Amino acid sequence: MGNLIRYGVIAVYPNKNTKITYLTKTSFSLQVAGLEKSKANPQKINLWEKHQIHFSTTEQIWKLKHSEYPYDRRHDNKGWAQKRYAPSDSQFNFLKRYGYKEYIGDFIYGDKFFQLLIDMQSSDWQNQYMNQ
Repeated sequence: MGNLIRYGVIAVYPNKNTKITYLTKTSFSLQVAGLEKSKANPQKINLWEKHQIHFSTTEQIWKLKHSEYPYDRRHDNKGWAQKRYAPSDSQFNFLKRYGYKEYIGDFIYGDKFFQLLIDMQSSDWQNQYMNQ
């Protein structure tokens, strides 16, 4: 759809297979906030609040893959990746702790997803990632 960020709910089956149900950014945010019905958040917990994550942090995920925003953008156009359209090998290895496996387009989910967002909010973490 031309978006740099994809949102979804991932079902993980006992045989380790997964099924992704794609969501709009709004629906994803509401489900994580516990304001919209979700199989991934049936207790309707505000996970943004629980993990102390600003939703706007999800808008920065593109920075892991790009050194600059690939489309016209008037502000916040500097990414964290060492290569123009990809992280360096050492940056990608750094990201593997969050559930990335084979490429930067992998979905990450569960506790590792929230930990990545928590960590991304730290300027120390950002500097560490950029200097991998």
